[in-house]
Amino acid sequence: MYCSHCGKEVLNEAYVCPACGCKIAGNDDRLSSLSIVGFVLAFLMPLIGFVVSIIANSCAKHNGDEKSATFAKAGTVIAACLMIIYILVIVVSGIFIGSAIISNMTVTAAVAVA
Repeated sequence: MYCSHCGKEVLNEAYVCPACGCKIAGNDDRLSSLSIVGFVLAFLMPLIGFVVSIIANSCAKHNGDEKSATFAKAGTVIAACLMIIYILVIVVSGIFIGSAIISNMTVTAAVAVA
């Protein structure tokens, strides 16, 4: 196989030409590892996954890799949704814990008065 940009011979499995650095036509089916890492981290550690996915999206757009950019966007959206859900869970649980503490104080004060 030969590079369509510089004409040098490249391996069939090559993703980029080692001589000129251009993408090899027909080998576009791989996702960037940064996009994959960002997508996985979006589920495990949403804040870190969000940041990594944004970086992966920027790199993929810069390299013209739309498939990896789309995958990175998915990681960004999933991480953002999970962060919102986590924040809502923390706020709601804080409200319930706070109201339980207040009602316990009220019961304790009523018992102390009686």
